[in-house]
Amino acid sequence: MTEINNPLSCILLDDNHDRRSLLSRSIAEIGFNVKVTLKQYDELLINIENHPCDFLIVGVDIPSQELLCSLKFIHTHNPKPVIMFAEKDTPNIIKKTIDAGVNAYIVDDLQPKRLSSIINIALARFQTHQHLVQELNETKNKLEQRKILDKAKGILMQQKNITEQDAYALIRKMAMDKGEKLEKVAQNIIDVFTMLG
Repeated sequence: MTEINNPLSCILLDDNHDRRSLLSRSIAEIGFNVKVTLKQYDELLINIENHPCDFLIVGVDIPSQELLCSLKFIHTHNPKPVIMFAEKDTPNIIKKTIDAGVNAYIVDDLQPKRLSSIINIALARFQTHQHLVQELNETKNKLEQRKILDKAKGILMQQKNITEQDAYALIRKMAMDKGEKLEKVAQNIIDVFTMLG
């Protein structure tokens, strides 16, 4: 059985008719699928929800605060690569677009022949960023779990007058006996002694 590779799909948002038409044609020509074409920024959030896509392309003269707020919401709750073609820029605008999760901000340079490269670079940047976010979250979780375990060990050391090694062994044994994770047993110990104290 032959595997069929579906082309990546996008939502295209642009209130300028000529630029929107050029983008739409160019995206199709390089083999991507335009799922939805939008003219109004206020339609963006509902369409992202109703029409899952692989990336978002936005054409704009200059990004409005409302648009950036919508992109920030998407970046936080339903992250995906965002490529923005704009007519103007300032250092302040570029900072705001990056903060809103835009992966490529192209100013006054809409060349269809470069579109494929721009999209691929934005997709790669997005993947790298998501990987870093995932690693950061995992590190934060490990640190949080370590703090919980250390606190529980401290409580047992004080309450039972035992060494740190013995406190750890006791938590480990309790976890094995109950079939639970060390962090859960440690949190239970903290909760119990917090209520008693």
